[in-house]
Amino acid sequence: MRLILLCAAATPGLRRGIFPDNESLDERGLGEACARVPLLDGIQTFWTSPTPSAVQTAAALGRAAMPIAALRECDYGSWAGKRLRDIDTADPEAYAAWLKNPDAAPHGGESIADVMKRVTIWLDGLSAQEDAVAVTHASVIRAAITHATDAGKESDARIDIAPMTATHLERDGALWKIPHRTEATRASVRRG
Repeated sequence: MRLILLCAAATPGLRRGIFPDNESLDERGLGEACARVPLLDGIQTFWTSPTPSAVQTAAALGRAAMPIAALRECDYGSWAGKRLRDIDTADPEAYAAWLKNPDAAPHGGESIADVMKRVTIWLDGLSAQEDAVAVTHASVIRAAITHATDAGKESDARIDIAPMTATHLERDGALWKIPHRTEATRASVRRG
């Protein structure tokens, strides 16, 4: 099975360094999504995060995509909709703990370890043998890469995923791997 994890287009908040908060795409984000259409020709199975930016990205690609709860963005709790640097200024200890410890969730939402657990369960539960695309978010894609490489949850903060980049995974039997065609990415918002 080949799985393409497509990071949803950028929202206005993401471009301003704001923690995701179920924000919709603007015209710029929709334009970024439309530019990717030719790269996905021939693939019939499309899934999406239920988060508005991912649903809108899939729609801009002209695809009917099935929402999958496991693909949703990380729940940033009380930090959702707030700027990263404002959180760092207001509560530097909590922010530093979150950056260093994947099990920490000082914002009252999900920890990175929680995201990794749900993504691992979803990936390992896939039974499709055909190619598929999942429109999702950087937090989910980082978790999938960490699982595929068995790198350990601490490596999550070292993986950069930019909007509208595609990460390819392949499964041969029970093992996931990252083939040579994975795109290089640069993050617009990083955890660490």
